[in-house]
Amino acid sequence: EDIYFDTARERFKKGDEALRIRKEGEKAYLTYKNKRLGKGLKAREEIEFPFSLSYVSQLSSILNKLEVYEVAILKKEREFYRKKDIVFSLDYIEGLGYFVEIE
Repeated sequence: EDIYFDTARERFKKGDEALRIRKEGEKAYLTYKNKRLGKGLKAREEIEFPFSLSYVSQLSSILNKLEVYEVAILKKEREFYRKKDIVFSLDYIEGLGYFVEIE
């Protein structure tokens, strides 16, 4: 489950950035995604911080105090495939359909 955040003035959306909390198993990750590296590409710098799933509500509260609010929750199912050093992710996102990610 991914929880996306933004400011009331949509700073992240307008700036082609993203801030999210991802819940995965017993862990959670706070991820900031910078602007895309080029037109037509989804490649971008990402800064990620892992933390315990039990702290999600506290981190959300801190973000709210900083006027950064929850704007979307995406629920997904993910399958991984590997070919040498390349990882392919096949995602099904509830309400949006299928997507492929290559890293």
